[in-house]
Amino acid sequence: DVFIGQRLHSMIFAACTYTPFHTIEYEPKASDFLLTTGFEGYSTKTDELDVKKVFDIINNLYSNIEQEQVKSFKLVRLAKKEQKNCVDNILKN
Repeated sequence: DVFIGQRLHSMIFAACTYTPFHTIEYEPKASDFLLTTGFEGYSTKTDELDVKKVFDIINNLYSNIEQEQVKSFKLVRLAKKEQKNCVDNILKN
């Protein structure tokens, strides 16, 4: 349904399975992933953690689950395309 996590690879897995997610961000690599894949705003930094706000975010994700899944699909598809283009450019040189 909806995933809340903290570890980078759990976010990647959630994104790749088009599972709406929210990240409890404790390392810059989490925000780097979110920014490069278009999921910015899908996190709360640990030093700004407010359980009520996170609970409201999760409820909002769940209330709009179908739209969030479609959005995830589009963002992941675009990210995969960009990754493939990068690899292709590297292999050409």
